[in-house]
Amino acid sequence: MTMTLRQPYGVVALIIPWNVPCHFLAIKSAPALITGNTVVLKSSEKAPLAVARIAELIVEAGFPLGVFNLAMASPLVRSSPGIWMSARWASPVQAAPAR
Repeated sequence: MTMTLRQPYGVVALIIPWNVPCHFLAIKSAPALITGNTVVLKSSEKAPLAVARIAELIVEAGFPLGVFNLAMASPLVRSSPGIWMSARWASPVQAAPAR
């Protein structure tokens, strides 16, 4: 007999790029939130407003405080990879190599 026990990871760190922030926010944060994880999202410093607005909508929708967290890009966040070490799972998006 095989049994699968599905448990949330806990804190999930998501890093999304500047070019399509809403798309990556949706495809990365939705599965994490559905499975019961909390999300710490770092958006690009080049396109922070769309993600900030979606974070406001998440709060307005009634999510409990601390379930969806937004880390706005700053020199502190960029230079401190240790901030992400407390997360049990990270999902960075890697850019395609330039041609």
